Amino acid sequence: MPTRSDAVYQFGQFEVNATSGELLRNGKRVKLQEQPFRLLVVLLESAGEVVGREELRNRIWPEDTFVDFEGSLRVDVRKLREALGDDAENPRYIETVPKRGYRFLGPAVLPAEATLPTAAPPASATSALVATAAGAVAVPKPPSAKRWVIGMTGAMVILTGLLVYWLTLPVRPPRMLSSRQLTFDGLAKEPPILTDGSRLYFGTILGPPYGLYEVSVTGGESARMAMPNMSPFYFYRLAAIAADSSELLLQSREGYQWRGPLWVVPTVSSSGRRINDVTSTDAAWFPDGKRIVYASGHALYAAKNDGTDSRQFVKVNGTPSWMRWSPDGRLLRFTITDLQTNTSSLWQVRDDGSGLHRLLSGWNDSPAECCGSWTRDGRHFVFQSTRNLRSDIWAIREKPGLLQKPEPTPVQLTSGPLSFEGPQPSYDGKTIFAVGVQRRGELLRYDTTSKQFMPYLSGISADTVDFSRDSQWITYVAVPEGTLWRSKLDGTEKLQLSFQPMTAYLPRWAPNGKQIVFQAVSPGKPWTMYIVSAAGGVLHEIKPWAGDPGWSPDSNSMVFSTAPVVFDPATSARSMIQIMDLRSRQISTLPGSEGLFSPRWSPDGLHIAAMQAGSDTLWIFDFSTRQWRKEGQLGIAYTNWSPDSRYIYFRSTATPPWLYRLRVADDRIERIVSLRGIRRTGIFGWTWVGLTPDGSPLVLRDTGSAEIYAFDVDLP
Repeated sequence: MPTRSDAVYQFGQFEVNATSGELLRNGKRVKLQEQPFRLLVVLLESAGEVVGREELRNRIWPEDTFVDFEGSLRVDVRKLREALGDDAENPRYIETVPKRGYRFLGPAVLPAEATLPTAAPPASATSALVATAAGAVAVPKPPSAKRWVIGMTGAMVILTGLLVYWLTLPVRPPRMLSSRQLTFDGLAKEPPILTDGSRLYFGTILGPPYGLYEVSVTGGESARMAMPNMSPFYFYRLAAIAADSSELLLQSREGYQWRGPLWVVPTVSSSGRRINDVTSTDAAWFPDGKRIVYASGHALYAAKNDGTDSRQFVKVNGTPSWMRWSPDGRLLRFTITDLQTNTSSLWQVRDDGSGLHRLLSGWNDSPAECCGSWTRDGRHFVFQSTRNLRSDIWAIREKPGLLQKPEPTPVQLTSGPLSFEGPQPSYDGKTIFAVGVQRRGELLRYDTTSKQFMPYLSGISADTVDFSRDSQWITYVAVPEGTLWRSKLDGTEKLQLSFQPMTAYLPRWAPNGKQIVFQAVSPGKPWTMYIVSAAGGVLHEIKPWAGDPGWSPDSNSMVFSTAPVVFDPATSARSMIQIMDLRSRQISTLPGSEGLFSPRWSPDGLHIAAMQAGSDTLWIFDFSTRQWRKEGQLGIAYTNWSPDSRYIYFRSTATPPWLYRLRVADDRIERIVSLRGIRRTGIFGWTWVGLTPDGSPLVLRDTGSAEIYAFDVDLP
């Protein structure tokens, strides 16, 4: 940082004028005595570096002006932290370096006009000034008109050549210089990462523990953020940070889906507030800070800061999320997820809602891009792109240098082996922060005798496990590969049944032991049901846009839902339970099944259990009466029939989750075990639960990692 006595420094919501001796916060003056102010200026001049105590003594306290230097320094540091709302235990700005001194946790920004050196006049002009001052009156003889024309023509030729050269000069592509891991806390982090320049903010909605945290941009210990005046019935995740870094915008949910009111929480602990009249799935502030843009359904809406005066901003085909404004406030970019085609793509719209179009059209045959953010100078845009279940960070150059050609083709910055998600540029654009994810699980069985979870099948990393009726065979989806396998219980005769880029899910073994049905999704294609022989071979497509398959006891029919995933409320509400006769391929709909999904046929063939979209209510269909009966709004997920058809096991959606079972004969509900310590994982990050052939509960526990990494980059 240059040393300037007349500099104006900016960091977070603060501005420091070294000339006038003023400290401003959001434009309002903050009272600070002269000595702490001088200390702040010295630290700002060396932002990011340790300033030793001896240097502070020499620069701030002349030898004849104090008695107790150490005591005075501690008092001034305390006053400075109070003015900045800082904390010695979890510093955002002023860090104590034991036995050495203090450091300002940067960056502190000098405005361009304050940092540019004053240009010296050209030598010819300087000579003329000196000559004039000395009284010289000699004037050079002007050239003839012909010589002047020749000279100008030559100059134009040279300038034209330089222009052609610069226009054809290739721009140096963005590149990664180095990387380092910033956190080692083992928390299940999930993007986005937000920054105010000195701190990084992140959430752990995959928990436990659940919450919002902060950590220095240089790494260190993560500190949990206080959530003042917040409802205990909601989960919260980060949505956006204000332009002045003073507040965070939080998205909340109550129940199964991320859909709920917005909250605003200051970055410096104080009371938060709820934004009423807005129910959304994601949100961001407008650049002016006076309005918000939020996603709901298949549209973006604009509203005032308090949620009033809401109006539709733009309608899209798909589910919008991750909205980010360009630094000049003219463009909004966001992600659209299309469940019908299993794609996610980057889109752009102007600040007035016009000019909606997709970015990178044709760059990827099956788009899998999302989560983009601009650098603060607007010169680059970084995002993530996913291939074969692994995400990497890419960059686009937005604004070329003077007379240089723009290069719209994305440049890959990372190449594994981890999956890097949610890129966030630093304030100075020299670093990109991202979450590095390694997915891995351990299969556990709950021992009802010891009341403990124990590794099962050597703790393989297997999701949505199912068993053959004779209990000799197992089928599962490997994590993180997403491929379908079958083997004997002892692990022998292992056979891969599906291959990437297809991602398999929820396999079910036919009661006759000959076939396996499962649902799967491939890039650019919708969720589809398939049947494969237990001996391997060709995958037979049964029905597109269908899932949660299950078998009849005689293996001749199959039950399924017309909504293979339930994240889209509109699609889930139209879901129905259907049965296909595999011999005739005739499909019939169970009466009264509108809005139901995730059917499970009981082993004795007498009932089908299903859940209600949007409320997680359990319903049971009785084939003898052809009627559904409601079992109450229980907040359930992943239902499983016991082998004797007497019980339905399920996981609650509350926090902390529990494993329950319902006795069908009298609707009695029993609590089995808390899943508080089981961090969720799997192919899609959902907490699956199942049953062994003897009725013991199964769960897949996360043993992977999700840590924050910093990438030093060259973004020319």
